[in-house]
Amino acid sequence: MLATATEMGTAGLGRNQARSLYACRLPGATFNLWEGSIRAGKTYVSVLAFLLHVSQLEGELDGQLVIVGKNLGSIYRNFFQTISSSAGLRAFRGAVKYRQNAPTAHIFGREVQVIGINDARAESKIRGMTILAVYVDEATVIEETAFKQVLNRMSLESSKMFATTNPDSPAHWLKVDFIDQMRRLPDWRRFHFLMDDNPSLSESVKARLRSQYVGLWYRRQILGEWVSADGAIYGMWDPSRHVKPWGATPSMHRLLGVGIDFGTNNPSTGLLLGISKEKQPTGKYGSRLWLIDEWRHDARGKKAAMLSPSQQAGLFRDWLYRDHLPYESALRPEFIIVDPAASHFQKELNLLDIPTAGGLNNVSYGISTVASLLSEEQLVVTDHCPGFITEAPGYSWDSKAALQGQDMPVKVNDHSLDGGRYVVATTETMWRPMLNGVWSLAA
Repeated sequence: MLATATEMGTAGLGRNQARSLYACRLPGATFNLWEGSIRAGKTYVSVLAFLLHVSQLEGELDGQLVIVGKNLGSIYRNFFQTISSSAGLRAFRGAVKYRQNAPTAHIFGREVQVIGINDARAESKIRGMTILAVYVDEATVIEETAFKQVLNRMSLESSKMFATTNPDSPAHWLKVDFIDQMRRLPDWRRFHFLMDDNPSLSESVKARLRSQYVGLWYRRQILGEWVSADGAIYGMWDPSRHVKPWGATPSMHRLLGVGIDFGTNNPSTGLLLGISKEKQPTGKYGSRLWLIDEWRHDARGKKAAMLSPSQQAGLFRDWLYRDHLPYESALRPEFIIVDPAASHFQKELNLLDIPTAGGLNNVSYGISTVASLLSEEQLVVTDHCPGFITEAPGYSWDSKAALQGQDMPVKVNDHSLDGGRYVVATTETMWRPMLNGVWSLAA
């Protein structure tokens, strides 16, 4: 069984994939990092390397096996779905047992801890462990202290790490503390990948992927460069592609929720997100995300008044219970997702019998998710969202934050964009499995 699985997994590997698979298994290769552009084959070969490593462990183990990532949803998507969807890993599927969102998996009969590390507090989840082998999914989006705690727990002679990431800022801690220090870190191995290293991608698919990114995202996601955030954030924004008439809103599977950014002196906004069932340019039906409607209270307006949180909550309630689609529908927003810093506004909404949830506020991840969706026209906005449409063209990176290795926007005229980002990022586990279709004629 194992020989067959190994043969299948290694068959058809590209030259760079095969080289990295061989090098990561040599003595002295304790910390192995696959990094580079999207769809470059790095996840496939890193998962294969981890599976082969676990399969060859013998007897009772002195340490623990661990898979860590930003959250359980991203781990499931990037690690376990790679196994279930990749033909070359088919023979391993019987050896991998995992139920989505479970805290443990079993691989070749051995228990593996599955840990989402979405903030510094998650560092406590791994404190006290002795790690024998760890797979790290998307290392740059993991909080620095948690990542370094993982390294600290790799205290056995035979401890081994398999990690992946896409490029980030050149001042990011992973680049500064590890990638740039490879010459003095003899037990680290770095494998740089580009799309041409993935033998399963056709030239037409690579051309389509290249056409979907511009600016910063093109250099990082396509060229695999570690470059600073600079200039426009949503350089791909094009009203002719991304803005649709509200009256043309298609049938919706679900109204996933409303993302709220609260302000007292600044505008308060709420963006309603739905996932559609509509005809693609190819003539087939598919699903994508729509920002359908927008609530906005701006105390800076000539006719607007500065309202208390309770008064604004009342205005939002009135808006929430209106019809938001241009046709009759029983659908209603499923979640009200609020800026996590605005707990007082959440309480005011709760007093009005409106349940709320705190929004996911990983700014860099949220922005990159929205940017990727816009690039592929998997996210569009109706003309009932004027705040979002007005703010998108001027949304820019903060050059001072970039010097500190942080991708942060300039905090000016971004309130509707923040509301949209909250609802998109926080509901990702709901819409990601439903997203499909080709939405650009160029694709």
